[in-house]
Amino acid sequence: MAKRAELTEERLKGLEAVFGEAKAVKPEKLKTSKTEKQKVTFYLDAEAVELLEDLRLKLRREHGLGPRASSKSAIVEAAIRLAQVDLAGLAKALKPEE
Repeated sequence: MAKRAELTEERLKGLEAVFGEAKAVKPEKLKTSKTEKQKVTFYLDAEAVELLEDLRLKLRREHGLGPRASSKSAIVEAAIRLAQVDLAGLAKALKPEE
């Protein structure tokens, strides 16, 4: 994610013309946390999207998981962690059929 430009005195001159007088403000340091999430985009075929939605619904209905625990993001994150444990299985699933 792109960082915001710092509001310097020079940048504020243009803003003052529109919004009136302002003071320069330094942005707070970004807090990095292990739980900080990033928004990313991936393309999935229609079948994968349908499977993801089915998984989400089954986790809620059959396993009693709440909305956050059964979110698409949570499912994908868990699947990535499981794939990391079984790298050979992932490689086999990704290998094109011959």
